[in-house]
Amino acid sequence: MLQLRGNNYITLKKCEADKNSQEIYVYEKLPLIACKTNGDYGIVNGEEFIVKSFNEKFIILKSDDPKISKDISVKAADLTKIFYPAYCLTIHRVQGTTFDGPYKIFEWEILDNKLKYVALSRSTHKNNINFVTLQKPKRYTPTVVCVDMTAK
Repeated sequence: MLQLRGNNYITLKKCEADKNSQEIYVYEKLPLIACKTNGDYGIVNGEEFIVKSFNEKFIILKSDDPKISKDISVKAADLTKIFYPAYCLTIHRVQGTTFDGPYKIFEWEILDNKLKYVALSRSTHKNNINFVTLQKPKRYTPTVVCVDMTAK
């Protein structure tokens, strides 16, 4: 992550009211996913964004969704209340999403057929799908799909 973040970043504290929140290093091209709907910003749970620019007070977000044509300015103090970093997403979270770029499916060997279908059917082209397998799964972990949001 240090390579992605570089030297130009700010650190935002986690939202204490959300047990899943975490401290976030904010930098340009950071992928984010909305973890809740927020009417003030016009953001809906599950929408994905990329950090376009930032300063200590505001984070400017852009979306590839054609329905969201303008950039969204979010107060830095609100970012960890509304967003999570989106490097890896569970298969359940990506249901209904389409990926135009490369992504990885982890733990293929322990997925049931329904999860395999969902994970595979997210792509617009079969060459975008990459598999990461384990020799012997040691314990159950949530299965994830990783999307390189910074490649867009």
